[in-house]
Amino acid sequence: HGFCNVSSSAYTETVDDVGIHSTELFTKAAVSRIMEHDTTTPLFLYVAYTAPHSPLEPDQSVVEKRNTHIQDTERRRYAALVTQMDDGFGDILKALDEKKIRDNTVIIFFSDHGAA
Repeated sequence: HGFCNVSSSAYTETVDDVGIHSTELFTKAAVSRIMEHDTTTPLFLYVAYTAPHSPLEPDQSVVEKRNTHIQDTERRRYAALVTQMDDGFGDILKALDEKKIRDNTVIIFFSDHGAA
């Protein structure tokens, strides 16, 4: 069955994607791949978000609407990136549920941030 690169899926960046944070674009591509997947064959999907790496450039709407309780500006921006990633995980899990393959899926979450 081999591995499938998300770039080989039918997901194609559109004009609507211009200016969208990379975390959201990665999520859109992953969800698209899950939804097109033929469930009679295995699926290997590796989603490597670049968040929360520097530069800390989160979607401003997340900073303004969902992380206002954090006073320190840099921490608020970092938290917004983590929030965006968490939203992406949620969208991916929802796609697995909709496709009815979550119960037969191994999900491994890990970070390359070490002690950072």
